Amino acid sequence: MTGAQVSVSSSSAFGGYYPGTTAAGGLVTFPQVLAGTLTVTAAKNGRDGQETVLLQDGQTLTLPVQLEPAGQVEGRVTAAGTSVGVAGATVTLSGRTGSITTDSQGRYSFAGVPLGSITVDASTAEGDRARGTGYLSLPNQTLTVDLPLN
Repeated sequence: MTGAQVSVSSSSAFGGYYPGTTAAGGLVTFPQVLAGTLTVTAAKNGRDGQETVLLQDGQTLTLPVQLEPAGQVEGRVTAAGTSVGVAGATVTLSGRTGSITTDSQGRYSFAGVPLGSITVDASTAEGDRARGTGYLSLPNQTLTVDLPLN
């Protein structure tokens, strides 16, 4: 697929983020990527894909990434019984590795979420928790899942 936006992130101690765009035949080359666990993401026209692979030092790697219809999940984490956003809460999304942290207003956002049922969990260092569910049914859909803590 020509024109897909592709990025590679390396878990190397030195980090590394490599953006690019696919050319004819759907290929993109990233020279001199730091060895480590790589997360490769690709997106075009409401379709997203992600793959993770281990790259050894000096290795050349070809990695296909399947693009599937996807949307976005966003929302706010709020304090129990209020509408006050909670900064620094940890938010996870079912089917994804890792987590994100809410901003100063308690907002979070996940892009490139495959269509279907989703579960979002939030927690704080103090032990407060929240869970929300929803369903992404259309490419490019934005689903709002607000999470009031207990």
